[in-house]
Amino acid sequence: MRHSSRFSAPKNITWWIALILAVAGIIFHFVSVQPLSQFSFWMIAASAVLLLIATIFRDL
Repeated sequence: MRHSSRFSAPKNITWWIALILAVAGIIFHFVSVQPLSQFSFWMIAASAVLLLIATIFRDL
């Protein structure tokens, strides 16, 4: 029995949003911007979750 994966590539806008979140999270980890630096981990985690969800669901 063969399982077929039904993953799809995320749309360009979703990919760019995830990239911006990840880069912002990395920058805010090393550069202290007081209100945003405390959320650097969560920005990177949100970008990974966004890409994961966009890969699983079509048209996202």
